[in-house]
Amino acid sequence: MRSDSWPRASALVSKGIKSSSSIEIGNDVVGNIMVVIEREHIDMIVISTHGISGWRPLVFGSIAEKVVKQVQCPLLLLRSVELAPNCAASTPQS
Repeated sequence: MRSDSWPRASALVSKGIKSSSSIEIGNDVVGNIMVVIEREHIDMIVISTHGISGWRPLVFGSIAEKVVKQVQCPLLLLRSVELAPNCAASTPQS
Protein backbone atom coordinates (compact mmCIF):
# COMPACT_ATOMS: atom_id res chain seq x y z
CA MET A 1 0.00 0.00 0.00
CA ARG A 2 1.26 3.45 -0.86
CA SER A 3 2.23 5.61 2.11
CA ASP A 4 0.07 8.46 0.79
CA SER A 5 -3.13 6.39 0.41
CA TRP A 6 -4.64 7.45 3.75
CA PRO A 7 -4.68 11.20 2.89
CA ARG A 8 -6.34 10.30 -0.41
CA ALA A 9 -9.01 8.30 1.41
CA SER A 10 -9.50 11.20 3.84
CA ALA A 11 -10.02 13.58 0.91
CA LEU A 12 -12.74 11.30 -0.48
CA VAL A 13 -14.46 11.00 2.89
CA SER A 14 -14.43 14.80 3.30
CA LYS A 15 -16.42 14.97 0.04
CA GLY A 16 -18.99 12.46 1.30
CA ILE A 17 -17.55 9.46 -0.55
CA LYS A 18 -17.12 6.35 1.56
CA SER A 19 -13.65 4.92 1.00
CA SER A 20 -11.57 2.21 2.61
CA SER A 21 -8.38 0.30 2.00
CA SER A 22 -6.89 -2.84 3.45
CA ILE A 23 -3.85 -5.06 3.25
CA GLU A 24 -4.57 -8.69 2.47
CA ILE A 25 -1.96 -11.43 2.58
CA GLY A 26 -1.93 -14.50 0.37
CA ASN A 27 -0.64 -16.06 -2.83
CA ASP A 28 -3.90 -15.74 -4.79
CA VAL A 29 -4.17 -11.99 -5.45
CA VAL A 30 -7.31 -12.23 -7.57
CA GLY A 31 -8.92 -14.61 -5.09
CA ASN A 32 -8.12 -12.20 -2.24
CA ILE A 33 -9.64 -9.29 -4.17
CA MET A 34 -12.81 -11.29 -4.82
CA VAL A 35 -13.06 -12.29 -1.13
CA VAL A 36 -12.75 -8.65 -0.02
CA ILE A 37 -15.38 -7.56 -2.57
CA GLU A 38 -17.81 -10.13 -1.16
CA ARG A 39 -16.91 -9.62 2.51
CA GLU A 40 -17.11 -5.82 2.41
CA HIS A 41 -20.08 -5.60 -0.01
CA ILE A 42 -18.03 -3.39 -2.34
CA ASP A 43 -20.01 -1.08 -4.64
CA MET A 44 -17.10 -0.26 -6.96
CA ILE A 45 -13.48 -1.28 -7.32
CA VAL A 46 -10.62 0.80 -8.73
CA ILE A 47 -7.47 -0.98 -9.92
CA SER A 48 -4.28 0.50 -11.30
CA THR A 49 -2.82 -1.45 -14.20
CA HIS A 50 0.69 -1.30 -15.60
CA GLY A 51 -0.54 -1.71 -19.18
CA ILE A 52 2.08 -4.36 -19.88
CA SER A 53 1.95 -5.94 -23.32
CA GLY A 54 3.95 -8.59 -25.07
CA TRP A 55 4.77 -12.01 -23.67
CA ARG A 56 4.75 -11.18 -19.93
CA PRO A 57 0.95 -11.12 -19.46
CA LEU A 58 0.68 -14.32 -21.51
CA VAL A 59 3.09 -16.11 -19.21
CA PHE A 60 2.27 -14.52 -15.86
CA GLY A 61 -1.31 -13.39 -16.47
CA SER A 62 -2.82 -10.03 -15.72
CA ILE A 63 -4.42 -9.52 -12.32
CA ALA A 64 -6.58 -6.71 -13.67
CA GLU A 65 -7.75 -8.87 -16.58
CA LYS A 66 -8.67 -11.74 -14.27
CA VAL A 67 -10.58 -9.38 -11.96
CA VAL A 68 -12.44 -7.88 -14.95
CA LYS A 69 -13.61 -11.37 -15.92
CA GLN A 70 -14.85 -12.23 -12.40
CA VAL A 71 -16.11 -9.04 -10.79
CA GLN A 72 -19.85 -8.28 -10.68
CA CYS A 73 -19.65 -4.67 -9.44
CA PRO A 74 -18.53 -1.61 -11.46
CA LEU A 75 -14.78 -1.55 -12.10
CA LEU A 76 -12.55 1.39 -13.00
CA LEU A 77 -9.12 0.56 -14.46
CA LEU A 78 -6.49 3.28 -14.23
CA ARG A 79 -3.24 3.07 -16.14
CA SER A 80 -0.34 3.75 -13.80
CA VAL A 81 2.21 6.43 -14.62
CA GLU A 82 5.84 5.35 -14.48
CA LEU A 83 7.95 7.57 -12.25
CA ALA A 84 11.03 8.96 -13.92
CA PRO A 85 14.31 9.20 -11.97
CA ASN A 86 14.64 12.49 -10.05
CA CYS A 87 11.06 13.51 -10.95
CA ALA A 88 7.84 13.51 -8.96
CA ALA A 89 5.97 12.07 -11.94
CA SER A 90 6.25 11.90 -15.69
CA THR A 91 3.46 11.98 -18.21
CA PRO A 92 3.05 9.13 -20.67
CA GLN A 93 4.29 9.83 -24.20
CA SER A 94 1.73 9.44 -27.01
